[in-house]
Amino acid sequence: FDVITMYDVLEHSYDPRTMMESAVRLLNENGLIVIYVPNWDSAVREVLGTNTFWIWGIFHLSYFTLKTLGQLTEQVNLEIIEYDTQGLDWADITWWSENIENKNVDLLKENIELLQFTTNAAGLGAGLRLYLRKTTR
Repeated sequence: FDVITMYDVLEHSYDPRTMMESAVRLLNENGLIVIYVPNWDSAVREVLGTNTFWIWGIFHLSYFTLKTLGQLTEQVNLEIIEYDTQGLDWADITWWSENIENKNVDLLKENIELLQFTTNAAGLGAGLRLYLRKTTR
């Protein structure tokens, strides 16, 4: 394959490394893999902790940061071409604060797009996406 995508897949694996090794074997020379996983280093997880919607013990078996996913991809001979984060961190934080904690969130609502843009740009969005290329090591 020239391209393999793994959107919301790797975190469900009992053995992410073996899954990645299998994908790399299926790639053509200079093939690409795009991975999207929940970002353990996200703003929403930092603020809400285990109340974050994507922390599901029996469904999400592995959690990743840019560092840990970067180490895994390096071990299976992939190089990071680019990465980004994106999410609805501030929508989730606002909803939780308003509906569960009964807080006034008017200021958050007024600035939600700027907060999310800044969060994503800082690498702290809820979703972590990596664009990877097969290396010839």
